[in-house]
Amino acid sequence: MEGRWLYHIGNGTGVEAGEMQGPCGVATSRRNEVLVADCGNHRVQVFTLDGNLKRIMGEGLRYPICVAARKSGEVLVTERGGSSVKVLSPDGRLVASLPLAASRQTRNE
Repeated sequence: MEGRWLYHIGNGTGVEAGEMQGPCGVATSRRNEVLVADCGNHRVQVFTLDGNLKRIMGEGLRYPICVAARKSGEVLVTERGGSSVKVLSPDGRLVASLPLAASRQTRNE
């Protein structure tokens, strides 16, 4: 069976809203959103299921590479070389930074 192109997410390569530099991780939310870890632009961009930009979140992230959505609407993000999982509120505010087990062990040695 051959696949077919349904639609694309984003407006190409760049730094403007909707554009991306090295998108890495993708997730969907219960709110029918597509979340993209826009690594090169240090942010997470949130799109509708048909590819329209809804919002940008994660100000202050450094090279986000993985993204996931919780039932609550919170967004979990890991950063390249990071030692924690960042928890963002549905509107994009940083609400927690959860240390990774390996990083805790390294700090204690």
